[in-house]
Amino acid sequence: MGFSFRLASVLKYRQRIVDQEGREVALAQQTVAAAQARLRELEGEIQRHLDRTGGQDLRIRDMAAKAAWLEYLGHERERLQARLAQARLELAKAQARLNEAWRDLEVLKQLESKRRGEWVREQEVAARKELDEIGQIRAERARRSEIAARGEQLALSGG
Repeated sequence: MGFSFRLASVLKYRQRIVDQEGREVALAQQTVAAAQARLRELEGEIQRHLDRTGGQDLRIRDMAAKAAWLEYLGHERERLQARLAQARLELAKAQARLNEAWRDLEVLKQLESKRRGEWVREQEVAARKELDEIGQIRAERARRSEIAARGEQLALSGG
């Protein structure tokens, strides 16, 4: 009979949780990266728009359109910054859940290792005990054979 860890199903379940939390962290990292990329694009667009009309004579209508566009881009930047902050918060939460799941998994792995070690020691003790018993039986048989042989020698010598 081999070693059987009673909490093997819990260990497998915890491993699946770690895997799932790892996927959640990866997804949150992608969300943060996408929000950062979009924010960089938007800031580049704002800068290009500012540079494009930099020393030109503008008509009032063009100035109003530029101001409206810059206002829109400003609001869009604020919205993206809020989305980025939320994504970073979700990433931090996902990382915390992953760390907790890893700790739980490691505790179970350490427990399994400890129990396996205990089982191996118990098997070794049982094997030594069995060998000792076999040795005792052999020693008893040898002693009986020796006694029987002496008895035969005494009987043969006339004893």
